[in-house]
Amino acid sequence: RVPADADPNIWGDVADSLASLDRYYQGDAARQAAFRKFAVKTLQPAFARVGWEAKPGEADPVAILRTNLIGTLSQLGDQAIVTEARRRFDASATDPNAMPAPLRRTILGVVARHADDATWEKLHTMAKNEKTPLVRDQLYTLLSISEDKAIAQKALDLALTDEPGETNSASMISTVAQTHPDLHIASERRSE
Repeated sequence: RVPADADPNIWGDVADSLASLDRYYQGDAARQAAFRKFAVKTLQPAFARVGWEAKPGEADPVAILRTNLIGTLSQLGDQAIVTEARRRFDASATDPNAMPAPLRRTILGVVARHADDATWEKLHTMAKNEKTPLVRDQLYTLLSISEDKAIAQKALDLALTDEPGETNSASMISTVAQTHPDLHIASERRSE
């Protein structure tokens, strides 16, 4: 019942509530799919108002809502959001404006969550080549947020090497465990 032109803070609360409710349906694919369809339909009008591009003189709450809606709609499986995030990520190799600074981390998060093998490898290369420690740490964490179990296993395997560093390795293991608690660290490595 919230109108599309409601205050951005209200829409932020709606998005947060729907994202939280989505977690209650984990393990029940049919009910979660039905809920996600409802949630995406509910949030799309608000996202249509804010869009991907910031407008001149835009208030901070609108910019915050944009990142919140992109992340939430991605979590809910909105394929239009995932497709556009991937397009922007791919375009960023030649167009520095494809991922504007305020959306960079959000877009990378969407791409990492829905990564295929090739995309995960691109992100991995970015992490290895990054010189800024904070950005490097963020990229290693992003490597571990994939919804795909096989890719999450790759992140666990990487976490057991010296490459990410001890702090990043611990963070990667913890992050994978939140999404895929049933994955295991290779038994020959656990005994070390």
